[in-house]
Amino acid sequence: MARHGARALATLCVIALALVATGSEAAGTVHKVTIDGFAFHPPSLTIKQGDTVEWHNTDPVPHTATAKDAGLDSGDIAPNATYRFTAKKKGRFAYLCTLHTIMKGELIVE
Repeated sequence: MARHGARALATLCVIALALVATGSEAAGTVHKVTIDGFAFHPPSLTIKQGDTVEWHNTDPVPHTATAKDAGLDSGDIAPNATYRFTAKKKGRFAYLCTLHTIMKGELIVE
């Protein structure tokens, strides 16, 4: 009986470790882009597939972060608001603010 209990406990430990490892991989890393002075900082960002990018608007007017080919379309990001995007597709994606087209950035997803 003790053998069966030890085997069951060992199996549960293996399953728990697998879930922890999977959960931490799936979460990815969060990267930050600040919108300030009508510019994206940093203007170019390299991340891994599955990572998340957070755009935070510190300007007094709304902005967007838009790259249709990446599936990135924030809509209006209000002043002091944040938009989060998780990269699902690898590639180089030029993005811009559709409200102020002089504002450009690049997202590189490896």
